Amino acid sequence: MPASGELAVFPMTARDEISIKTPDALLSGQSTVDVIQSCIPNIKDAWAVPGVDVDAILISIRIATYGPKMEISPSCPECQEINSYDADLKLALGQSLGRIWDGDLTFGELQIHLKPLSYRELTDYQLKTFEVRRFMEELARAELEDKERVAKFNEGFQKLKSITIDMVLDSIESIELPDGTEVSDRGMLSEFIENAARDVFEGINNIVTDNQKIFRLTPLHIKCPDCGNEWEQALEFDTSNFFARNS
Repeated sequence: MPASGELAVFPMTARDEISIKTPDALLSGQSTVDVIQSCIPNIKDAWAVPGVDVDAILISIRIATYGPKMEISPSCPECQEINSYDADLKLALGQSLGRIWDGDLTFGELQIHLKPLSYRELTDYQLKTFEVRRFMEELARAELEDKERVAKFNEGFQKLKSITIDMVLDSIESIELPDGTEVSDRGMLSEFIENAARDVFEGINNIVTDNQKIFRLTPLHIKCPDCGNEWEQALEFDTSNFFARNS
């Protein structure tokens, strides 16, 4: 990384634009990684980037490619009229860059230091969660005996629980003991989580969740020109739509 801490961001190439619209690569996260590494050469391993920073990185790439304005077309919650608005991506980027991960907490004499999940970890957990939820949806439509249905639902819930536990475990950077010793061995951290009291586990999970919320893009305040209704519109995107050129 340059001494200034700033990274050069280049516009997407034609190859990048094709990559970002490939469904399988989008789902796996590979196309996002390829585009980040292509447009920001100083990022050698985009899989290792903190997942909470990816939105800011993608916004930077879109600004470099298409400019700071992005047209969105939300439907008014009151009258359902669809109108077009220009989102200021420079403003969204500035807000994102001003946010700081605050992941330290204390339980008794222990200091627990938390870290954001890497983009690879985040993508893996999102895929696992997606697969379990799809399994649950298919199960709800399947023709099964009640006993079998309940057993399979319980299986799905156990998988979701396991995913949550693993996410919490991967969010722990280290645990500092009263004598100043820092424990970062995954096996020892896993043993700690498995034997931790419920309030300890929930406390860690809440800190991680709260930090993830901090890094979400600030909603846009929108007023419908047809009925005058005002609401907060989440600035969310799937990568393929986000990197579509405005017409």
